[in-house]
Amino acid sequence: MPGWLVPPAGPGVCRVCHGPARDGRPVCWCCRTVGAALAGAVVPRVVPVALFRPGDPMHRTLRRYKDAPSVAARRHHVATLTGILDRFLVAHEACLRGNGGGWDTVTVVPSTRGRSCEAGSRRPGLRVRNPLEAVVDACRTFAGVSRLRLVLGAATVGHLRPSSDAFVVDGDCGGRRVLVLDDTWTTGAHARSAAAAVSRAGATVAGILVIGRAVDPRAAVGVGEWWDRTVARQARDIATEPGPDPAAAWGSLGAGRCCLEPECR
Repeated sequence: MPGWLVPPAGPGVCRVCHGPARDGRPVCWCCRTVGAALAGAVVPRVVPVALFRPGDPMHRTLRRYKDAPSVAARRHHVATLTGILDRFLVAHEACLRGNGGGWDTVTVVPSTRGRSCEAGSRRPGLRVRNPLEAVVDACRTFAGVSRLRLVLGAATVGHLRPSSDAFVVDGDCGGRRVLVLDDTWTTGAHARSAAAAVSRAGATVAGILVIGRAVDPRAAVGVGEWWDRTVARQARDIATEPGPDPAAAWGSLGAGRCCLEPECR
């Protein structure tokens, strides 16, 4: 199984990012911290495709599609992520669109790594391509959908350090409905900074779609227990799922429900 299914919001699960909310509140500490730094920004719907922890196959793929030493290996991992995203959207595009009217435009959160993004060499207005764009371009659901480009802004963004000035929309997006895409969500600082830039430019953020929701069981007290409970619950569901090979169906990350219960049918 490349990753685990993302749990719906509820007791112990953050209603924003669907990660562990360990203090009894509906929104986890990370999302509260990032939200406070982006005071006044709209909190968009966040939909992760898969849940993973460091060292999982999903984690390796999300790293290697960017930095594998050979072109062939990077292409292999791009194809893997494209298949995961395609299967998810075939099954869940309708519930992802929900009651909000869906989207007419997509944008990918720019990469903030590399020499051009480091302090002292960062140039506002620089267009930094994210390798995720190759995955999005190959995804059938997004064929023919308008693209919106983001460039680097004047501010930097980092772990738990978002900024509404980290990215700038390249062009006019007024009146559009934009789906923001990223490969990994850890604290949400990058994706929510991008969403804030899109909203500031006059577009409506239709949601944030991320392939992997990272959870490190060693990150804080209680996260390991949360991970074990979440995985154990899915393992029980797999064991009782009807069909000749339920584990393969769940492992496709396209079968079953997504994290948008009760909208997902």
